Amino acid sequence: MVFMIRINLLPPEDRVQESSMLGALLAGLAGLGAILVLFLGLNYTSQQLFRLEQAKKARLSELNERKKKLQELQNKKQLVKKALERQNLIISISMGKINWSEKLYELSKIIERHPVWVTSIEMDEKARRFRMKCYCKGWDERKIVEFRKSILNSRNFFSIFESVKLYSDITPIMLDKPTRTEEDKKVLRFTLEFKLKPQLALQNLIRQ
Repeated sequence: MVFMIRINLLPPEDRVQESSMLGALLAGLAGLGAILVLFLGLNYTSQQLFRLEQAKKARLSELNERKKKLQELQNKKQLVKKALERQNLIISISMGKINWSEKLYELSKIIERHPVWVTSIEMDEKARRFRMKCYCKGWDERKIVEFRKSILNSRNFFSIFESVKLYSDITPIMLDKPTRTEEDKKVLRFTLEFKLKPQLALQNLIRQ
């Protein structure tokens, strides 16, 4: 068996210097390695951030394009809706004028046969309501009953209605304007409210 013994014959001061240089060299290599790893890590992180930023920009661009198309679609829908509303309004006016004018003419013929006059008329086709506020000469409620019967028996006028409410607001009052006699100041104030037939109301709603 052969044994080898290595003996450093350099002076002590040279041996310390050699050890210091080796340590410095190893430390430098370790530092360079750390710097290289850090550089590679930063480079990889930078590339990932760049890719994420590009993906974010592409996503935002896609979302903005979708919002733009959605807004354009909504604007077109609004234009179509307004055009239809204008067209339906014209149709409703042109068709409704003649219809109501005929009904009001028939109503006037009924009123001529009774001591009744109308102070106001309200028409609400969406609510299917036709309301008349009236006065009747004298305080005899039978005159109002006869007036209501004449309306119910008039096919030309009542054909578009399904019912008329019973008057619950009959009020005897004295007119505050000059009359021929004191008796002429006595009147009954009352309201008649009619309900439009559903199919007619539906047609009016479609036109509106």
